[in-house]
Amino acid sequence: MAARENIELVNNMEFGITSKFVPNLCEAKTLKVVEINNTSVRIELESKQKGVFPLSHFQYLIRHGALVVSKDEGEETA
Repeated sequence: MAARENIELVNNMEFGITSKFVPNLCEAKTLKVVEINNTSVRIELESKQKGVFPLSHFQYLIRHGALVVSKDEGEETA
C-alpha cells in the first residue's frame, strides 16, 4: 500500500487508540481533537487527560496506525 497522505483534522474529531500509540500512559481507548493550529494538535483522552502534539507527529501517528479515525455518525456506508 502506498504511503497515506495527511488527513484533514477538525475539532472534535475522534480517534481510536491502538497498541502502537506509545504515549498512552492511562491506557485510554479513544481520544478527541480539541484544538488545531498550524503547528500543534491539542487532544483530550477519554480519561479527561489532555496533551499537545506537534502537528507533523500527530499526522505520523495516524499514517502509521497508532491512531485510527472513528466513524462519524454521518458515515453510514456498508
